[in-house]
Amino acid sequence: LPSRPTLPPSRPRPSVTAAEASGSLLLALVLAIGTVGCGAWWALRSRDQRIHAAVSLPVKSENPIPEPEVVVSGRPGEGEAPDGFNWEHPAYLRARTRVGHAAEALAGWQTDPRSDLLAEARAATVEALELLDLCGDIAPPGVDLQPLQDQARRLAQQIRAAERTPPDDPPPMEAGVLSLATRWATQPRTMDPVLLAEVTKLFQGQAVPSDQPFRRSADTTFASVTFLMPLTEALDRLGQPAWIEDQPLTFFPYPDQSLTLRRYQSPRPQAYDELRLVTDLQDQVVIMQLVQTQPAAPKLPTDPLQDRWTLVDPVTGRVSTEPSERVTHRIRSTPPLLRIDSELLAPGEDPARSTSTYRVSTLMPTRLVGLLLYRLAVEP
Repeated sequence: LPSRPTLPPSRPRPSVTAAEASGSLLLALVLAIGTVGCGAWWALRSRDQRIHAAVSLPVKSENPIPEPEVVVSGRPGEGEAPDGFNWEHPAYLRARTRVGHAAEALAGWQTDPRSDLLAEARAATVEALELLDLCGDIAPPGVDLQPLQDQARRLAQQIRAAERTPPDDPPPMEAGVLSLATRWATQPRTMDPVLLAEVTKLFQGQAVPSDQPFRRSADTTFASVTFLMPLTEALDRLGQPAWIEDQPLTFFPYPDQSLTLRRYQSPRPQAYDELRLVTDLQDQVVIMQLVQTQPAAPKLPTDPLQDRWTLVDPVTGRVSTEPSERVTHRIRSTPPLLRIDSELLAPGEDPARSTSTYRVSTLMPTRLVGLLLYRLAVEP
């Protein structure tokens, strides 16, 4: 039989090849579009996240507006604090209180560098900073501790500078001249208004305000004792009375850290019960008091129309505590000596039967009165 002719190899039909090519192209196009879309979506999403994160970060300016300082009070809860400071945690309240105490103590030390207030200010500042460090770990959002921390750090810097500054050298002491602390004329930080008015009433007009310390003179006070006489010499002239106690004179009209009140048994018990001598920094007699703690009958005349007094003792600051009690003062000024006789009365039903419960005679130089008036800023 005749053989069939050999045919050439068959090729794909054009219709099939075109369809397959179109499908592949379409699939590639879809994949490309999807890839581009996902990339754009991811880029936009990352951009939004970055913007959100950047907005949430604190903005630091080259010239930031300073935060207002906390209104520091001596006690927790006092004073108004700016928004964001109303946090009632005990550690935070204690820190605020200690910062206030440190500021007050530092101001007091600047008035009287001889005091121990600088050490008190240091202790308060250290405690405040430690408490604020603790608060930094537990403070809720919205509580900004930075202003109070800055204030405490400024106090610490001032305290360190003060500790490095040598104290003022006190003026050289001269025998026979009144010796007081360097800043004796500084006005008291606290003064009871009632007692200030009564002290002014007692002393005003008895001397001219002056800041000039005075010298010893031959002015006799009692039993041949003169003002600014050395204490040892005065005690010899008084017969060496038995000592009771010494204590600083802290009544506010008198200079701080300058005078000492010394109590002795009376060398003349038939006339008075106790002798008191006030001395300066050189142990020189400045004031003398004769005290009767158990007087018999009233000695000073009373006048129902006279001023009502609270102050009983013009040196120690003793006051009357009972509304029914009456205080009488009699002032006798014979420059250079001022004498104030004071008496505390417990009235009976009949004013003539009043009982005297305390009597003191105070003798001081009028020049000392001038220093007190100057310190209290009393007009002449």
